[in-house]
Amino acid sequence: MPDDTAALDTIARFYDLDVAHLEHDRAFYLEMARRCGSPILELGVGTGRLAIPLAQAGFRVTGVDLSAGMLAALRHKGPPPGLELVEAPFHRLRLRKRYRLAFCAFNGFMHLAAPDEQLAALQAVHHLLRAGGVLILDLPAPSPEYQAAVGELLLDWVRTDPATGHRVAKLVAAEGDASTQQERVTYFFDEIDAEGGVVRRIATFTLHHYGRYEMEHLLARAGFALERIYGSHDLEPFHADSARMILVARRP
Repeated sequence: MPDDTAALDTIARFYDLDVAHLEHDRAFYLEMARRCGSPILELGVGTGRLAIPLAQAGFRVTGVDLSAGMLAALRHKGPPPGLELVEAPFHRLRLRKRYRLAFCAFNGFMHLAAPDEQLAALQAVHHLLRAGGVLILDLPAPSPEYQAAVGELLLDWVRTDPATGHRVAKLVAAEGDASTQQERVTYFFDEIDAEGGVVRRIATFTLHHYGRYEMEHLLARAGFALERIYGSHDLEPFHADSARMILVARRP
């Protein structure tokens, strides 16, 4: 995970352009926040795609990220009252508050590639939750497709940055390794100015792909009781064709 810090700082400049339009999971997290109440801990807050609407809805949120670049981009927006920001890696998280809900959305837990970091992160969150507090981990469903990635460079999108008017192209190359369940992903952001000049920024990081029973085992070792596994943000049951693996666990 420490190796990912520089990569996340690099993509922070373009992160909103990449994901800010995504709203598929917002209603889910707002509903879970209503059920659990404040305070809420978000692991991997990024530039605030979910934390900002949660705080605007009146919830008290602590947003954690290991990327100073991501947090700087969030602060530049002028976060609403009730949103506190903390720069720290998940597996070394030490806070004084105790939370009713903690969540790690949009594949964020995949950045923990080492088993000791994965367990340490879950144990840290377990300590920070109140008795009865809920943890949500939102991951892609297990799939062997990533194993076929061989480093081919593919164009993901081309968009206009509203902040500069520049065109930005995102290209992605990935290599999968079934022996480690890991995927080495490289993003290329090519920024094209009005005169046709191009600046390329490159970010490489490692993602760990989790199996269902691997996650159940990790959660149990960290002291959690697994309550549900959903296959979508519409709370569909998890099954073989599910796109997501959304685990809902509770601190007894």
